[in-house]
Amino acid sequence: MSKFLILLCFLIAFVSNCFSQSKGITPLHTFFQKNADSTIVLEYDTDGYEPNHYFILTKTGDTINAFRYLAKIKYEKVKMPKMLKFFISLEKRKGIDAPAAINQYFNLVDLNQDTLTLLWKEAGRLNTWKIVEDNRPVYCENQKKVPGVIHRCDLMIQLITKDKIKLLNFNCPWLEEERCPGNFNRKGAIGVDVLFRKYFPNIYN
Repeated sequence: MSKFLILLCFLIAFVSNCFSQSKGITPLHTFFQKNADSTIVLEYDTDGYEPNHYFILTKTGDTINAFRYLAKIKYEKVKMPKMLKFFISLEKRKGIDAPAAINQYFNLVDLNQDTLTLLWKEAGRLNTWKIVEDNRPVYCENQKKVPGVIHRCDLMIQLITKDKIKLLNFNCPWLEEERCPGNFNRKGAIGVDVLFRKYFPNIYN
């Protein structure tokens, strides 16, 4: 019976998180709206039972900073009774399942000032602040055949200013861009993802 309960709890946790999308506006977003001038957030769905991760680029005055929010469970690799290990994991989940905020999972990303300046300029070159959510069906004359999904599905970006938090959720933009290239908003969103991948260390590890 105890094994069944353990399996059931893990299945519930897995299903509730595995198919998750954007968590929307969290205390993390409102903090930057209040305390920074402009902020770009890339929200990453972990495709598992861990909460979404956040990678953040922000500018206040002339100062640019990078941060990340990674809430992960650290499992002890020691021999332990199964029920004890299970209940320890449950207790740990209580903290990481909370909405993203400034807490122990939030940390500065140590990038030099030249890299940060380049990051911000590149984001501007991509017209990041002009991007709007655009998930219209794609129709084009020379549509390409794409063999299945080639990337993870959702791309989630949040653009934060003093007066607004803009939530952008693109459905399979990499696949749609492969199939029918040229959509301004989709190209811009993919560009932001590529930019963050390039400069944030170990972004998806």
